[in-house]
Amino acid sequence: MKIITFYTLFPEYEDFHFWKDPGQIPFRFSKLGYSSKIICRKNGDYTETSKYLEIEYIPEKKVFGKDIGLIYYLITTSKSIDILNVFHIHSWESLLAAFIYKSFNPRGFVYLKMDNCHNSGIYNWEKIFDNKLVPASFSAVPKETLNWKIKSYLIKYLLIKKIDLFSVEDDESKYYFENKYSFFKNKLIVAYNGHTMDLVSIDYKFKSYEEKENLIITVGRLGTYQKNTYNLLEGFASTANQHNWKLNLAGNIDPAFNNDIAKFFFKYPELKVRIRFLGNLKKPELYDLYNSSKIFLLPSRFETFALVYAEAMYFGNAIVTTPYTSIKKIVKEKQLGLLIDPEKPAEIGEAILELVNNSDKLKQMELNAKKFAEENLSWDIIVNNIDKEFKKRI
Repeated sequence: MKIITFYTLFPEYEDFHFWKDPGQIPFRFSKLGYSSKIICRKNGDYTETSKYLEIEYIPEKKVFGKDIGLIYYLITTSKSIDILNVFHIHSWESLLAAFIYKSFNPRGFVYLKMDNCHNSGIYNWEKIFDNKLVPASFSAVPKETLNWKIKSYLIKYLLIKKIDLFSVEDDESKYYFENKYSFFKNKLIVAYNGHTMDLVSIDYKFKSYEEKENLIITVGRLGTYQKNTYNLLEGFASTANQHNWKLNLAGNIDPAFNNDIAKFFFKYPELKVRIRFLGNLKKPELYDLYNSSKIFLLPSRFETFALVYAEAMYFGNAIVTTPYTSIKKIVKEKQLGLLIDPEKPAEIGEAILELVNNSDKLKQMELNAKKFAEENLSWDIIVNNIDKEFKKRI
């Protein structure tokens, strides 16, 4: 019986990506019996990835000073790849790779994971297909140079047609995209992002609600425009004198944000003992943090199905986030938490107060979050569902 080859092409892959979808998808396909690899440029060491997956490097080749390593790789290997997995519909490199691959292996299959959320707003790639659209502020629109116009033309009329299957992270985005753009017709599915608890510990002691601390946490790139960390801090401060809960923030801090942190603590010196910045945590440390907390707060201005949502739900954290995310509908319909306006710190503070003053409601959200995660957010479950789609189409 022929072993199917599944190659994930992610040129800028680094070792930390193993814990994200570019690493987890090929790894979980290898567990299903596929021959899986990561294809990337050499970007440092791969201590974690190499434990689970084979890595193949794009060769360094240049012609007239132009890097043709990826083109060379695909010309020479496409016939041996049954399924090519690429990421991001806005990526010229991904779409070009799909075209070259299908040119040399017409019977091959391309799966593109979009990492888009229509709730967040209009993306810059959409302007290629509908010039009347105005992309959201987070989506930088490239200057309309001749080079950009040529690429846009090729994407619109040639490259996009080479993708056999797309996925997005929520049902609302699926509905919008497939009704807006004809090239998605019968080619678009929903695939969440998942947690990696099974790789960290198989014998983990989960804390009950009563064993957990009165702790609110956030995890992400702190201080970036997207994560909206300053409004999170102001939101916590707005009602902090009405409860005794603490706030922990995990993740790298944008250097420019350090000045804002100093200003915040100058304004609220009494909160220094209740707010902690933990820095970047390794997975076991991060999971211990989820296991100790009751509320996960991420007031992002835009967001797809961030991995931290899946992790927080798995540990039974109530979710406080915004309507501009892929989990908006899930939070609301499954009663996993609350949605807040990211631009209104007072609303963030009131949401905190609503939960910390209602333990019965918080306990029910904990149960709802755990149930949803157990039924939907294991990477094995997610990849099994993608595999079923492959089998329908190949």
